[in-house]
This record gives sequence, C-alpha cells and structure tokens, in this order.
Amino acid sequence: MSIKVRQASNILFYPLWEIYYLFNQLMIGPLGFFGQITWGKK
Repeated sequence: MSIKVRQASNILFYPLWEIYYLFNQLMIGPLGFFGQITWGKK
C-alpha cells in the first residue's frame, strides 16, 4: 500500500518539480545574466 502511495505521489509531484525547475531556470537565468552585465559595467 505504501509503495503505491509513494508511486502516486511521485507521479503527481514530478510534473510540479519539472515546472518549478523550468520556471526557476527561465526567471533566474535572465536575471543572473543581466546582473552580470550590470555588475560588469560597474
């Protein structure tokens, strides 16, 4: 029973982690890139 629940939770949470990871990559990536440009100019 616990194994099935664990598998179900993995199936439910895995897409959320994928979206969270991609969102962080898309948001933090450009911010870090522009941050390096602004700090480089200073």
